[in-house]
Amino acid sequence: MSEHDITKALEVWTLQTLLNVSILLGVLALRLALVQGYYRSLEKHLTLRVSIELWRVATVVFADVVLVIIVLVGLLKPLWSPTVLAIFDPLSLPRNRVPRMPWSKHKGKRVEQIPLDYLEWLTTPGSCKTAG
Repeated sequence: MSEHDITKALEVWTLQTLLNVSILLGVLALRLALVQGYYRSLEKHLTLRVSIELWRVATVVFADVVLVIIVLVGLLKPLWSPTVLAIFDPLSLPRNRVPRMPWSKHKGKRVEQIPLDYLEWLTTPGSCKTAG
């Protein structure tokens, strides 16, 4: 692997991890919003007025901070490299990309350069049985 390949792989891994964290934070924010009633019932166990106010602020602010992080990840997505975005969205690949043969003696050739009889043989059911 070349240095460029390693750099791209690390970039893809980083962005995928960022998206995964964003999804998990979205689930966490949903759960925080759904349990607001439970948080209010816990206020009965807090005796100091200051602790009740801090509890209210903490439960609301934490959910808001999580949502802000999710929005920022979504806003930063257009700034990512187009080649990395193509991995996440196959429709963003260039339209002029020519399919190539991934294996066999014609490996790497454009599909239109491969003999038609070979392609017909390849697509015929039962013609590609292994020996043994």
